Amino acid sequence: MESDLIRIFSDWGLVATFTVLYLSGLGLPIPEEITLLTCGYVASMGAYDPFTASVVAVFGILAGDSSIFYIGRRFGRRAVTHGPFRRFIKEETINRAEAAFHRRRDLFVFGARFMAGVRLVGYFTAGMMRVKYLRFLFLDFLGAIISGPTSIYFAYYLGKTFTIEVIQTQMHHYRNWAVVGIVIAIVLGLLIRKFHRRVNAYLFGNGANGVVSPPATSSATEPISAAPTILALDKNLPDASGMKAPPVAAKDGEELEVELPDDGGPQGESEARVS
Repeated sequence: MESDLIRIFSDWGLVATFTVLYLSGLGLPIPEEITLLTCGYVASMGAYDPFTASVVAVFGILAGDSSIFYIGRRFGRRAVTHGPFRRFIKEETINRAEAAFHRRRDLFVFGARFMAGVRLVGYFTAGMMRVKYLRFLFLDFLGAIISGPTSIYFAYYLGKTFTIEVIQTQMHHYRNWAVVGIVIAIVLGLLIRKFHRRVNAYLFGNGANGVVSPPATSSATEPISAAPTILALDKNLPDASGMKAPPVAAKDGEELEVELPDDGGPQGESEARVS
């Protein structure tokens, strides 16, 4: 298989890389890892640039995964029980994948990229469970930019010294350690996130239950704003000088004019004008 892929990739270039990766996402019995390693090995022979090959490979992976996602979203279990995919996907496998999906949805979609036997079933289940496409695409993209360029550059640098068979053996060895490292990183991230939530809940919320108390609101009547208002005039209340000058308050920035009656005039009404 590897020699055939080397010949095809050498003759057809990156078009063959995209096509094989796309069909592999739909169930073509060619492992994705072999395709990526072969692509990097051919790049080491000078057929094309490894960076360009990585970009094309990521797009091919996303296109194939999006297609199987759409099939699961559009047809659901009918594609497994009556459609052509019943040869690749068993209904009991869908049941197990669905149970795993309910436990850790995002981790399930992201981790399926690194498990060859789960990948096709995982993305079909994600579509069947009505995951939003942009969310699926983002998680799938995170996995694709890790697995695709890593495999291609790994084979690109080793291809100048070793054969494709040796590269595959070495890749399987390092890939196991890489998967272990990714799992440890994810678990640590989840633990740190949980610890951070508990600390915030303890400091600002309601104990360790993770319930953040809402801001306290006072049931008492709020004091009325101290903004001055014009007081009612009372002509029967004399001021300190004995004159009947009613207390008048003006608003900020306003000019207050008070007119008092003449000495000879009647002790009548006082007028206040606010301008």
